[in-house]
Amino acid sequence: MIDLEGDSASDKLTLAGVMKYGWAKLAMSGVINFAPYICVLVAVAMGWLHWAYLAVLLVLPRSIWLYWSLVQFVKGADFEKELERPRRMLGPMPKDWEGIRKAGLDWFLIRWMTARNIVSGFCLLFIVVKIVLLIGD
Repeated sequence: MIDLEGDSASDKLTLAGVMKYGWAKLAMSGVINFAPYICVLVAVAMGWLHWAYLAVLLVLPRSIWLYWSLVQFVKGADFEKELERPRRMLGPMPKDWEGIRKAGLDWFLIRWMTARNIVSGFCLLFIVVKIVLLIGD
């Protein structure tokens, strides 16, 4: 969604490019961001997964932040304060953040790195829980 102009310029057809309206793009981003958590919650509630898999909810604040930042992007809201220094809760970020800001890539990279950290954190927690449950059996 945030790199739509660049994708269009290079003739890439992305999901964001197919959707015409900002609200539809945000709705799809919401589904992509929150469906994994909903699936885990449903699977635990139905007894298909052990309750320990709820540990993936530790990553949920990052997903909420990412979705919030996309809403701000679509609104065209001032996001400068968020870009000064990424919050620690977003996960690992490049050390030379000031250089990234000077290059004008901070608005994109903060979301890219947060998305990477969400996927990595979710998968890592899922794997750790599985290993712990296998050892415990």
